[in-house]
Amino acid sequence: MLAPVTGDGGSGGIAEDQVTGAGRVSAGLAWAANHLLMMPLSHRLLLVTANAVVVAAAGIRAPLGWMLVPILLAVSTTPAVAAVVAAWSAVLIALSIAVPVVPGHQSDPLWLAVSGLSLASLPVFARLHRRRMAAEVTPNIRRLTPEGAPRPAVLALSRAEAEVAASTKVRGLGTRVLLGVVQGKTAGPARVAWTLEQAFEAIAARRTASLAEIAGALDQLVEGMGPDVHVAASLVEISASGQVWFLRCGGPAVLAARQVVGTGAVVGEGPGGLPLGLGAPAGEELVEAPAGARLAVVTHAFSAEHYDDYVGQVQESLAARTPELAAIRLMLGHATGASAPVVGPALVIEPVTD
Repeated sequence: MLAPVTGDGGSGGIAEDQVTGAGRVSAGLAWAANHLLMMPLSHRLLLVTANAVVVAAAGIRAPLGWMLVPILLAVSTTPAVAAVVAAWSAVLIALSIAVPVVPGHQSDPLWLAVSGLSLASLPVFARLHRRRMAAEVTPNIRRLTPEGAPRPAVLALSRAEAEVAASTKVRGLGTRVLLGVVQGKTAGPARVAWTLEQAFEAIAARRTASLAEIAGALDQLVEGMGPDVHVAASLVEISASGQVWFLRCGGPAVLAARQVVGTGAVVGEGPGGLPLGLGAPAGEELVEAPAGARLAVVTHAFSAEHYDDYVGQVQESLAARTPELAAIRLMLGHATGASAPVVGPALVIEPVTD
């Protein structure tokens, strides 16, 4: 897992332990919320079925036992999926009444009306939840390429203090992007990130500078900030003609939408370079991305957070209707503040358009 960015030491006693405990609870809730949002429909229906079996076996007849799990699973998704969950819940309730092998939902008209109204309202609440969620996150979306570009690109920001995200347009060349997270032991991760972003924008604006040369300059800059500071990053270049090149300096593998390019979801199988600040040679893992696929570039912190199913989580996000929604899904559900897990920004690049 990604080591948290900490200060220079000192014992915090009971107060520090309490803050750490609160941070862990916040991180746990963020993790649970993110996984709930990403859960596929099949898993939701399976959980609804399991809940019906459990409450029936326990002899629970009141609507709360039958409705709590479907409500949680429905309002955290799209209205269409919420409607499917509600419909399946209604079928299970009907079966529990029609086939009373074990005690099931009460057949009293009042209880049936309560459950029916609750199920019917799920798509409405799901829509309201998605609108509120989109309103909170949309201001953190940056469209990096100009209107009409052959390969649109969208960057979503998580507002974490240690995230690194910068882009610059190079005349006659295209757009260059830096994204990553500050790692190691430093009292000012936000200052490190800001310094690195400013340096990238200045160096990357030079048309003659290659990604490898930019990475080398940034590596020296981070190395001068202290022996315990480094930045796991990825550098991306989107040319005006739609070609995409990337250089990984501690960042995870770039992933392509599986439904577009077949089974080869990972772009560039190599391990990539070491994080910036560790004096690693740059330029050995420069990879060109496929033109016909939607791409996702995330940070090492995201892959660490989802180490058990990193590829699967990214693939589900890439299946979104728009690049903006895909980028939002890649960074949704993570708390902000010093105690939050840093998952950093997410970059989504569309296939080449005719």
